[in-house]
Amino acid sequence: MKSVLVSAALCMSLAASVGLAKSPQQVNFTGVWTISWNHSATNTNIVKLTHRGAASFTGTYIDDDRQACPVTGKVISPTTITLTIACIAWESKIDGSVKNSKLISGSYKAYKTSTGTFTMSRK
Repeated sequence: MKSVLVSAALCMSLAASVGLAKSPQQVNFTGVWTISWNHSATNTNIVKLTHRGAASFTGTYIDDDRQACPVTGKVISPTTITLTIACIAWESKIDGSVKNSKLISGSYKAYKTSTGTFTMSRK
């Protein structure tokens, strides 16, 4: 009976350690990113982010008129973020899926009714 209990405990320990090894790493979002809107190679903008602690980041988005707009963001989980870009004439809410330390993709809502997809990448 003891060997069965020991075997079960070892199996549970191994399963737990395998699960932990596959957990996604927390990404530091500090850096310069390029956002491509709606899968377009020509509809792109630059955003500069600074990671602020474990769960938030701030930054600056450069719009099509070369105006700087403030950005705030939250880390929902190691694989999910939200961003708000607040320009003078419009605001965009972004929900992103963190693919790795250099790629985020997801959806956005801007101008209150416009929706689409984005990809955010950094070198």
